[in-house]
Amino acid sequence: MQQTSKFLSSLEQKIYDDELREGRGWHIFFFAGHSESRKDGTIGSIVINNEDDCLTIDEFKQELSTAIEKGLQLAIFNSCDGLGLANQLAKLHLPSSIVMKEVISDEIACDFLTHFLDTFSHNTSLFAAVHQVRKELEKKWDLPEQYPGAHWLPVIVHNPGAPNLPTWKGLISEYQLPLKYRLPILIVAILGAIGLSLSIHLEFNQFKFYAQLYPHMILFPWFSFWIAMWGVYQAFCQFINKKKFWLPVAVVLFISILTLSIEVTSDNMMLFELTENAVATVDKPPLEIIDKIEKIPGTIVDKHEFIQSDKIVIKKIKIKKAITNFINIKEENKEISEEAENSYYELMKFSLSYNVWKGNKDYFSFSRWFYGLTFWMIIFNVLMLFVLWPNLDSRQIVNQLKYLGYLITTEVSFLSWIPLRLYYTQKTKYFIFGSTSPLEGLDFLVYLIIFFLLTMTLIKICQLEQRYKLAVLVTIVAAIVLYIGTFQTDLIDRFVGLNTSDPRIWFICPLLNGLCLYIFLSNETDR
Repeated sequence: MQQTSKFLSSLEQKIYDDELREGRGWHIFFFAGHSESRKDGTIGSIVINNEDDCLTIDEFKQELSTAIEKGLQLAIFNSCDGLGLANQLAKLHLPSSIVMKEVISDEIACDFLTHFLDTFSHNTSLFAAVHQVRKELEKKWDLPEQYPGAHWLPVIVHNPGAPNLPTWKGLISEYQLPLKYRLPILIVAILGAIGLSLSIHLEFNQFKFYAQLYPHMILFPWFSFWIAMWGVYQAFCQFINKKKFWLPVAVVLFISILTLSIEVTSDNMMLFELTENAVATVDKPPLEIIDKIEKIPGTIVDKHEFIQSDKIVIKKIKIKKAITNFINIKEENKEISEEAENSYYELMKFSLSYNVWKGNKDYFSFSRWFYGLTFWMIIFNVLMLFVLWPNLDSRQIVNQLKYLGYLITTEVSFLSWIPLRLYYTQKTKYFIFGSTSPLEGLDFLVYLIIFFLLTMTLIKICQLEQRYKLAVLVTIVAAIVLYIGTFQTDLIDRFVGLNTSDPRIWFICPLLNGLCLYIFLSNETDR
């Protein structure tokens, strides 16, 4: 935050109220002066101007509640007899308070504050910091001629409903969503990261086969998409006032669902969207499709398995066999006529058309649901960047530097999708549909969005932080990713392991990406 503290003196209640309602919120509320509590320790009051001008917690309870909602975590009353104040604040769900349980002298109060801030600001836990301060006070003041027992005056009153005692570093970090929201988000994120991979492994027991065909959907989520989801969530948590984002988030949700509905009803279906025993019968097939099947060599397709009387029977297991046969022919450089090759492509396009299978939904696989979830989450998180990027006002964000780091992390993680997608369009789609164009369907729009966000990233890095080296580094990473995906797909085979005989190499990628994330955030955002 640009302004980290504010000192107020000789104030009226209205000024206290206005400051507590401050839109940015505060982490610590500190009061030094005079205070008192009832004998039963239930009600406390502070003196803000003179002995006749007292203010109880109840008189600015609403303002304190607002401050707590915005991230207030600790109140320090460096004043006499503050147990009543702490008890009332605990009822407002303030995580922690530090008060003096009896009358305290000005000298001890000053010493307490000096030692406490010095210890606590070094990220010592709240309990350990107060314990250390007590030891310092005991050395100096626990003497018969001084103030015996004075070191026991500072006490911590912790709200049992709060998860843990705050630390200095924790106070200046982003405010997390309540557990009732975090838990479902975490579950959905885990399913989005590993759900499709796990489903394919359990449903088909042929994970390697499908991962090599569709790396952009099967490998990308747990390679680096989990980093993108984490980055978007952390960036969202940086905002002090999150309520204003519900409408933009609702719009993003609607657009992403609409995009998903288009995707799952489009042609060129993926093999894992069908069960292993999937069968579709076309009663009156187009004559040109029958003619195409007749022209495909028997080394690729047994036409009698597809053409039965005046029907075409499409079985997934036969589609997989045809694809495998065609790939082997291509890799072994065997002769195949252009007409036969084009006929094979037409058969694959027909066999994996949504119109063929939409009447046979019982044969849609369980993995298709996870594919829809993963696809939706990728689109949703990409669109969320358009919501997050324009809001870089330091008055609205807890830590602008961290916020920028989260957005950069998210976008760089999305860059790793590009070479995997280009691998799919230039190899998998070529072997199945005969297409080598990298720009089909929604691809052009996705690449345009990524380019726009990347350009915006570089501009903001230079404008806000003037970290030109970081901007150059992001540019180099983007250039390398595009070069490998476009011109060196064989490098993806080697480094990502798509032609590996040992799929365990795929576990190295998320570990390396996690290490890079840790190094980047340690160097750039945790300062």
